[in-house]
Amino acid sequence: MKKARPQQRFRDDGRSLFDGLDDIRVKCPKCGAAGRIARIDTAPARTKALAFAPRRFQCSACSHRVEWRGNAVMIGGAHDPYLRLPLQLQTRTRHGVLYAYNAAHLDWIEAFVAAPLRERRIDRGMANRSIASRLPTWIKAAKNRDDVLRALGRLRRCLAEAT
Repeated sequence: MKKARPQQRFRDDGRSLFDGLDDIRVKCPKCGAAGRIARIDTAPARTKALAFAPRRFQCSACSHRVEWRGNAVMIGGAHDPYLRLPLQLQTRTRHGVLYAYNAAHLDWIEAFVAAPLRERRIDRGMANRSIASRLPTWIKAAKNRDDVLRALGRLRRCLAEAT
């Protein structure tokens, strides 16, 4: 069987972290098992309000539930932006902590890191809000590509074990 070649070119589509907040994988504060934070409302009035729509945490093991109906989010770090629970998909590297909110976010980071050629031609929105512009420099550096891809592989295995 031939080994799949990585994508040679990555084109940044301008996706921001706010685009992936509908399904966040976290650890339960009670039992430590895998849980999810998902949006309760499916049709808020404005697109901008999607990030501030009410959320619900549900544990897959102990059925612990928490609802969030706040008006402020804190994006960044290995915690979810709503309840500040630790993310399930996080791993430490010698460069820092690598984390992803969900499988789609993990796929995006993996495609970005694996590609030797990265293009940032943003046609819509602000380029500074894209995930690529917010990644730490150590993740973007070509010299760290192998380390980061190994860490992404660990996250992928963690995701497979939880489902």
